[in-house]
Amino acid sequence: MIEIRTVLCPVDLSPLSERALELAISVARKVRARLVLEHNLDSRPPGYLGVSWMWSQEHETEERAKADRGDRHVRELLARVPAELRPEARVTRGPIADALLHLTRDLPADLMVMGTHALPKRKPPARL
Repeated sequence: MIEIRTVLCPVDLSPLSERALELAISVARKVRARLVLEHNLDSRPPGYLGVSWMWSQEHETEERAKADRGDRHVRELLARVPAELRPEARVTRGPIADALLHLTRDLPADLMVMGTHALPKRKPPARL
């Protein structure tokens, strides 16, 4: 059986990630693992923009405000984690899937607890 030493929990500013955090705390407490929160700041410009430097300059203030909100939120979440779980936070940047894979290997994390947003319902194709 695999021993779970580190639980990774990605968090954003949504109520869904707060529920995932509650579950991660419960799991980490039961297996006596440390808990690492991850918050991603993906500041890449939209793919259709060919001049990303222009986008970056125009959105620098907005991105800084977003980072500050995220930082405050993560600190608030960390304060809710029991000290015996040795909580810590990591801030990542870039595509979320790549960031999580890298962090999972870097820690290393034995288990990831995360919520997922439902995919939008698709309309069935029109019949001819």
